[in-house]
Amino acid sequence: MFTGTWAGFGYVASTNTGQVEVSIDGVSQGTVDTYAASARPQSAYYNNLASSTHTLTLRLLSTRNPLSTGNNFDFDFFDTWDGTPLPRGQAEAPFAKTWNWTEDVSPVASTGRYFRDGTAMWSAFTGERVIYQALATSWAGQVEVSIDGLTRGVVSLVNPTRRRFARSRTRTWAAAHTCCRCGR
Repeated sequence: MFTGTWAGFGYVASTNTGQVEVSIDGVSQGTVDTYAASARPQSAYYNNLASSTHTLTLRLLSTRNPLSTGNNFDFDFFDTWDGTPLPRGQAEAPFAKTWNWTEDVSPVASTGRYFRDGTAMWSAFTGERVIYQALATSWAGQVEVSIDGLTRGVVSLVNPTRRRFARSRTRTWAAAHTCCRCGR
């Protein structure tokens, strides 16, 4: 159960995962096919809920994508927002993240510290612009940046020397949203 106007969940889509029915307050919101040709973090969000207490239910079905080899569901996280306005241009702090991140130090990082080698991190935000900052290095790969579960770009962080990298995305958003950085 949660109280709020917005909820979501994250999972790892993979070659052996099935389909999940999503219900809010006993009303089906549809089926999510969690299959992917290779393992990758995904998320699904539901907004415009009444500002009250809700129950979000995920039910693994016996159906699956014809390409899937199994009916598993690899749940990762549950996220809610209570409808309280965030200050304009503000994001929740700290970012929520999967368990597998390593915190490291570098004088090039804007705060002197950065996270590396993880699967996904995300944050709720309001405002018209998202700035994604990362440390580009010779050993870095690509990251997918998504907003509300939709891919907004794939960014290569490969660079011969360590440097700070920033990319912005401008759009008018009227409510809270999530921004996710997913490794590739």
